[in-house]
Amino acid sequence: MTRCYFQPVTVFRIRCAVEGDVTEISQRLGPIQVRTAGTEVYQALRAAILNGVLVPGQRLVEDTLASELGSSRTPVREALLMLEFEGLAKRQNKGLMVKIFSRQELLDIFEVRVVIEGYVTGRAATVATPEQDRELLEHCHETEQRVKRGFDSEPERIWYLVHRNRDFHGAVWKLVTNPTLEAILKSVNDLPLLYRAIFWHSDDHTRLSLHYHRTIAGALLQGDRERARLVIQEHIFEARDMMIEFMDEQGAEVVELSALLEEWMRSNGPQLST
Repeated sequence: MTRCYFQPVTVFRIRCAVEGDVTEISQRLGPIQVRTAGTEVYQALRAAILNGVLVPGQRLVEDTLASELGSSRTPVREALLMLEFEGLAKRQNKGLMVKIFSRQELLDIFEVRVVIEGYVTGRAATVATPEQDRELLEHCHETEQRVKRGFDSEPERIWYLVHRNRDFHGAVWKLVTNPTLEAILKSVNDLPLLYRAIFWHSDDHTRLSLHYHRTIAGALLQGDRERARLVIQEHIFEARDMMIEFMDEQGAEVVELSALLEEWMRSNGPQLST
């Protein structure tokens, strides 16, 4: 009996299992790169959510999005279904909105990060080359120096630090050369800009996070697996407590921060386009 399994997204491969033996037909035919209009719109809307162009709680109206993207409604509808499946959009009444993550959902995300990112960072200490470790330390130094020079506005500072933070953690994940773990970590770290911005809303939080980054880079350079694992886990727990405390005690400021970022994004950030 022959069974065919289809792997979706942008590269489609057909796997046929014949009497228990798996043969990848794509090894003979080569991967087929397929970029549909729905995929293009999905990637644009996903980036818009993660970068703060579309904010938590904002309604996702097909006609409006299609007009802004210069697309028909069908690709937008397909893209919204993909975002809903991924958990970045949520159905409300008869429409969709950018998902507002609950307190418990955020706690669960951090629990997953602690386990997987702790393992990955510890393993990175055993496989990274001295050159790669020094590149991480240089990344820390560049970020610290940029912070010392200051920024023209608070949203600009937050935007810079959010993306430097993403780059640092992503660089650590890549050291273990395990695409599956990297993809899992990327998915649980891909929160809308508002939630990631909370980590950087004060100078004290910024100094603490940058200190953790430098300590992690130092542990990797020394090849200290256990220290690297413990420090990243402490860093994640600290970020978790910081976010929950901020949301519990200063809910109004979350709204103000969202409005501030949204205003800055309109004139300085990426625009909604495919």
